[in-house]
Amino acid sequence: MFRLISLAVLIAAFAFTAAAQAPAPDWKALASELEKLRAEDQAPRNDLNKLRQAARAAGKPVDEDEGKRLQQTMWQTDQRLQGLLAKIVDQHGWPKKSAVGNAAATGAFLILQHAPPEYKKRYVDRFRAAAMEGEADKSSLALLEDRLLLADNKPQRYGSQVDTAKNGVTLRPVEDEQRLDERRKEMGLEPICDYLNLFTKTYGPVTYAKCLLPKDQPAVAPLTDSYASAMLLLRQRDQPLAAYLMVERLAKVHQIPEQMVDQFRTFVGRDKSEIRAKKQSATPTPPVNRAEVEAVDALVELPRIAKSYRLVTLNESHFSQRHRAFAFLLMKELRAAGYTHFGMEALWVDAQALEKSGGPTSRSGFYTNDPFFADLIREAVRVGYQIFGYEQRPDQEVKNATPLESRIARERAQATNIKAVLDANPNAKILIYAGGSHGAKSYNDPALMMMGQHLMKMTGLELLAIDQQTTGLPAEMLVKSTAGQDGAALVATRPVLLRKSEGQFNANGGYDMSVYQPPENLVHGRGDWRLQYGYRKQRVVDLPALAEPSLLRARQVGLDAKAIPLDQTLVNPGETKAVLFLPVGSYELIREVETGTPTLMGTFTAD
Repeated sequence: MFRLISLAVLIAAFAFTAAAQAPAPDWKALASELEKLRAEDQAPRNDLNKLRQAARAAGKPVDEDEGKRLQQTMWQTDQRLQGLLAKIVDQHGWPKKSAVGNAAATGAFLILQHAPPEYKKRYVDRFRAAAMEGEADKSSLALLEDRLLLADNKPQRYGSQVDTAKNGVTLRPVEDEQRLDERRKEMGLEPICDYLNLFTKTYGPVTYAKCLLPKDQPAVAPLTDSYASAMLLLRQRDQPLAAYLMVERLAKVHQIPEQMVDQFRTFVGRDKSEIRAKKQSATPTPPVNRAEVEAVDALVELPRIAKSYRLVTLNESHFSQRHRAFAFLLMKELRAAGYTHFGMEALWVDAQALEKSGGPTSRSGFYTNDPFFADLIREAVRVGYQIFGYEQRPDQEVKNATPLESRIARERAQATNIKAVLDANPNAKILIYAGGSHGAKSYNDPALMMMGQHLMKMTGLELLAIDQQTTGLPAEMLVKSTAGQDGAALVATRPVLLRKSEGQFNANGGYDMSVYQPPENLVHGRGDWRLQYGYRKQRVVDLPALAEPSLLRARQVGLDAKAIPLDQTLVNPGETKAVLFLPVGSYELIREVETGTPTLMGTFTAD
């Protein structure tokens, strides 16, 4: 007995030593290999889609021989890639995003997604575990589980699998259709109608009944003025001008607050200060003596400071396009400083859904209908951020709560959702974009802790809180010396921080520092800060005069038909010129009026 136990111990010890001495996987090399496999997986599929799109554009059937050839190439490629992926997973486990990066992890998933059911079942548990840890996308897990359900002759759960056999796009059988969009949202998927629209270029119109308007309510039917109607115009019909004009009418009869008009105004390309020709107070809060502060470039200093943090909050006013234009610039600088995740409130879809549609659509969120917010997100995805929404979920709401109790629950829920991203990504550095005072480290109401306060308490991490909400005043107006005489003017041409002699920064309450913007110059009623220091260029467009308001929209060629344009601007009745601020690229120029079909005016290239 003693000899047997000793032998078992020796075997166990040997196994432990061998495992301990096994070389760690070279994840960098595996990442490179998986990215190559991803490209190989997509190549024949892209060729097949181009063949179908060309045939549809020409009004002809798909070339049968060429279609079969591409299908055969695709199947052969899939089999080879599945064998290569199996060797990687069996030896090293499922490739996690934190180890190989998002592109390589997506490549592994695509190979799994295109495999036969037996292969999927072999690895689905490993993939599910990775998704639950935040190491794979939940949206991808939803696609995988739907395919396995259909393979077992069961209805799918998330509606990812479409039927294109009848000259259009509809869904294959799905369980509990009434709650489909609710389940999709839980997995980070866009609403089902948005998803089906992604297939229309290749397979024709959406025929799924839930995505069609009733026969007695065509798309151009007039609507009774209400906030619900305005949201329908904005989200489902992609008519921001009609939605804005309706909200304006509602505000005039005091059915909604004026602040809602300010928010919708950004959706037609105007900032509150431009429309009302009003500036914020020229008195800083708190007051600043010009002789006691040093102006430093915010886009240089903030990334340098942020390197020693893992959490940064940047606030905005929801009716300010200018704040989003600055967030775009700071976001890119923080990415270069090592920030990996970008969180936003009121974002309804995940990064993968945004990538599919080429950026936000009218259904991606609420504030994201502003072209400058949409471009902020589009660029964040392009430079490599993991995008996530942290808004309170329905299951986090408190029933029968007072307004204060609801606010408290929302702040706590937002912090909880951000902490979940940190927990799933231990090395993450997160930029959190928040409206109002959500990102503050303290608040003037002791009964209410803001999201930023909750987040520090939950994580034990220090937060760098940046304010830009109350500092849209011209920086050169801070000119008084300590003696009360006019001192040297602070002429700022870029956003600045005001650093005090003791090293701290001038800041609004609850924040570490405030950003002061230079004064704006108006070009045809629009602020030149939209140039974003060289990223965009100004383009004046000549237009025929109309007797009604219109919206001039510039959508980048190749984006989804419902993607938010790169810029759009309100054109008043009788105006014959409008200015657009656009980065380099090719654009469709579209003019929209309140009723009727938007008019494509042509395409042009901004160089």
